[in-house]
Amino acid sequence: MVYFLQIYCSHYGPKARPVAYGILGEDFIIEREAEDPAEDWIAPLNRALESLPIQNTLYLFHGQFETRILWPYLTKKARERLERAADLYDEIKKRTALAPLASYRLSNLALQGGYVGSVCVGEDFSRFFKEATPEALVEQIKGNLNAMAAAEKYLQQLKSRLRRGDLEIDGFTLHPFQITGKTDGAMDRYVQWDDLLYVEKAGRFTLDAPAKILPYDAERRALVLESDMPIEQSVPVPEGYLIFALDPVVYYDTLLSFIHELRNKSR
Repeated sequence: MVYFLQIYCSHYGPKARPVAYGILGEDFIIEREAEDPAEDWIAPLNRALESLPIQNTLYLFHGQFETRILWPYLTKKARERLERAADLYDEIKKRTALAPLASYRLSNLALQGGYVGSVCVGEDFSRFFKEATPEALVEQIKGNLNAMAAAEKYLQQLKSRLRRGDLEIDGFTLHPFQITGKTDGAMDRYVQWDDLLYVEKAGRFTLDAPAKILPYDAERRALVLESDMPIEQSVPVPEGYLIFALDPVVYYDTLLSFIHELRNKSR
């Protein structure tokens, strides 16, 4: 099961403090800063984190600042569990690096997953918190958590497009060009072929290749690799070249086919 955590701060700057949080798993857990300083309103969060099984993924969203502000209030065990959390923002951004989205705001990523409700996070939430009624606060935090769930649905869609057989791509960089991912394969592999290097070890792989962005026609640019590997391609291309992306489309089938062919060279 997947869990989502949102942490909210009084403001973004010196002397910021946590003022609310919400967790979505089997149900919602939502708390706000207690009026009585003696009341431990963080306790439900500590208990939830301490009891969260490690096999269940916990997601934050661009939560580095908020996590740092919350850190002193957490128990050691809760901190250890939070350290293992994944960040939805990072997970989506590294998988879309070849065709960046127009916006990586939570509202836009949630829209990709079908959520069209209100999203209020970051500094917008800090302003909202000062005037919101308790009921409005709860409803907004529920909406934010549902938005995270929708963004995670979009992430799963990306993962399905980036998976073939026992390979799954989980990240790209352009400068220099590199593909990273994971594999269920039990055998370590090392393939150096022309100017390419493919390394697979302990369930992870990296591919470094001299791919370049070149003009394709008068309007579009392509991500091109000079290679005579016999890969079926999605667009017309000169002999001796592979096209991995053509504005604004990424050809994941070509990328995955190419990696599989490289792996076969290690046999």
